Amino acid sequence: MTKALKHLLAVMLIHFLLIHFGIYYITPPFLVKNEIQTFLDKEYNKKFKVVKVKTEYSPDLFHQPTGYSLVLKDSDGLEFDNVYVQNNKEVSALRKN
Repeated sequence: MTKALKHLLAVMLIHFLLIHFGIYYITPPFLVKNEIQTFLDKEYNKKFKVVKVKTEYSPDLFHQPTGYSLVLKDSDGLEFDNVYVQNNKEVSALRKN
């Protein structure tokens, strides 16, 4: 194998890994739980508490993570299951700035 071919293969592998990471990475649920709880406290005056957060995946061929499924508990103790929150990387990036 020539040196140029090795460099080309290395560059192609790096590009593949970067694309794969960009498509399939989603913030883990234990890191997102506090952000979701803060949003709920602000928007709904602390009426809901996040009980559980689970990553949801697209049912298509590529099985990409799309967002989170929440279990919420309101101030009366009622639990709400299957509350879906979509992962929006662009909005999250804008809010941090």
